[in-house]
Amino acid sequence: MKKQLLFAALISTTLLCNSCGAKNNVANDDILPNDASQTNNVLSNNETPDDNTTGQDYQTSNDSGIVIIDSKTVEDQDTADDGTVIYSRSYNQPLVTIANNAEAAEKINADIQSRIDAFTASDSIRNESHEYYEISSKEEGYDFFEYNENLGFEKVRSDTNVISFIMTSSGYMGGAHGYYNSFGLNYDTKTGELIDFAALSDDADKFYNDTLAYNRELTQTDEYKERMFPENFFDGSELETILYGDEKWYLSDEGLVFISNPYELGPYASGIIEFVIPYEKLADMGFKEEYSYP
Repeated sequence: MKKQLLFAALISTTLLCNSCGAKNNVANDDILPNDASQTNNVLSNNETPDDNTTGQDYQTSNDSGIVIIDSKTVEDQDTADDGTVIYSRSYNQPLVTIANNAEAAEKINADIQSRIDAFTASDSIRNESHEYYEISSKEEGYDFFEYNENLGFEKVRSDTNVISFIMTSSGYMGGAHGYYNSFGLNYDTKTGELIDFAALSDDADKFYNDTLAYNRELTQTDEYKERMFPENFFDGSELETILYGDEKWYLSDEGLVFISNPYELGPYASGIIEFVIPYEKLADMGFKEEYSYP
């Protein structure tokens, strides 16, 4: 049963491929700006409306040096004739500007756009919401709750070396609670390319093993034991498999942060569990100066 639960969690994460704050072990459900206006679309024949952009003017965040990151929010909503909101979708889109390096900025913006395009291309949850609404409106005993899905990008570092975001996919599809999963996106400010984990050190194998050993030590502290599944839940390989998966880490102003999403290393109630290695520790592991925090 334990293995089945873990396998289901990993499958869910893989399908989302896409909530947490920048601080250690804090889950953050507040992914999108709260002041964004909504656009209602009344559907008469299950038609799919185009996304409606709200807040056309980008809002500039506080960034250092030559990097500026603005953001806009796009919201889309399906409303029945009786006023019931059937489905809603939203995402916030960062726009990166790098002084004297438009090419790098364009690469970063293009990569983010590709992720948004993949998010908006799927209508499976939207279609499911309409099917469930039809059933609940015709049969007694069915309570309908709005379905929603959201994609958020939270800036966690931006300087002349690195630009990093936490990308979070969240939503609700019925059941006791919604879902949320976070991933790290790390870009080289000079090239605009995604930073591969192996590129963080000139000795990739040693860096990998040193960081893994550090993370294993963290799991033995009371702070982590209280939030993680019991040790006998695992066979010993899960920590490495989960923390060193694709886009499961990011560089913040504190250090190198590894992400464990709900159900991966701990129950849903534990939220996002983050493993933080400070930059001063990373320096002893061979972390490249070019990715250091200014």
